[in-house]
Amino acid sequence: MGGDVMLLVPDTILFFPMAALIDLDVSVLIQWGIFLFTTICLNYLVFRPMLRVEELRESRTSGAREEADQQNAEADRRIAQYEESIRDARRAGSDSSLALREEAVSASNEMESEARARANKAIDDALPGLHETYETSRATLQKAASEMSESILDKILGAPSAGGKA
Repeated sequence: MGGDVMLLVPDTILFFPMAALIDLDVSVLIQWGIFLFTTICLNYLVFRPMLRVEELRESRTSGAREEADQQNAEADRRIAQYEESIRDARRAGSDSSLALREEAVSASNEMESEARARANKAIDDALPGLHETYETSRATLQKAASEMSESILDKILGAPSAGGKA
């Protein structure tokens, strides 16, 4: 079988002539040169710029992510600070409301005590005059009642009048 290569495949035998294989000559070096030249050109013209753009995009993206994380952290800190100030304001409002309520209650109690004292003084001042008026009125009414009762008794038991019946 001279320059032929035999390939064994189950149930068949295939023969390929040697001319189909690659010959090693000067054209291989030229092909390698063209391959290297193309690879170097593609590296400088396509791959490196593409990698630079990819790195730039990644750096900007990661920088933006870091900045966004920092801004989120700052926003969370400010929200917590805001909520704390709201709690403090509510606490202060509640305390001042309670203080005002206590002050109003004490002022109300004080005004009530003063009014009660004035009323008691007015009663105490008026009481002697009322007793005197009561006594004079009572004496006047008793005198009027006894005069009326005598007048009524005279009319009931009294002497017959000159033109009346006996």
